[in-house]
Amino acid sequence: MIDRRIIKTKDNIYRTFLELLAKKDFARITVVEICETALISKSTFYTYFEDKFALLEQVVHDYTKKFEKMIKDRFKAIDDNNAHVVILNIMNDLEDNSYALQLLFQIHILNMDLEENIRQILYGEAYQYLTGRNVKTKYPILFIAKGYAEMALFSIKIGISNSKDKEQAMKMQTDVIVKLQNAFEDILFIA
Repeated sequence: MIDRRIIKTKDNIYRTFLELLAKKDFARITVVEICETALISKSTFYTYFEDKFALLEQVVHDYTKKFEKMIKDRFKAIDDNNAHVVILNIMNDLEDNSYALQLLFQIHILNMDLEENIRQILYGEAYQYLTGRNVKTKYPILFIAKGYAEMALFSIKIGISNSKDKEQAMKMQTDVIVKLQNAFEDILFIA
């Protein structure tokens, strides 16, 4: 059975970490500061994390795994003719996590770079989808998959940074993504 105290403590540490990231650069955040702000002892922090880098690595890992599942579902939805709904669900989830994503996208440390992880997931899934379908393309699949990854990442970054009318922005963004996908297919694939 999962101990709820552990979950609450880790959530508290995560939330505090993100609050501090909103105020200052990762390099300037200390474990002592995390502990004082979270109202926990250093021994509690060190029970779960070796240092602030281990904390960052875990936070990035958690968001990476969540995003990876969403993108796998997104590509499955193409075959089910359900991509629009899945993209809208992804956009809703990204919106729910936009605060954390904006903060984490600013950190570019090897193996702890959420933006790069997402780029690689988008590229990998697009590449796997295209090579698995044996499609004929006007351009190398590598080029198409990288182009898709960059467009999708750009769209995500715009979506999480748009703070005005979120519902309208998400509808517009979802519509643009679907239209870009269709245009992408028309331009790059041989009928």
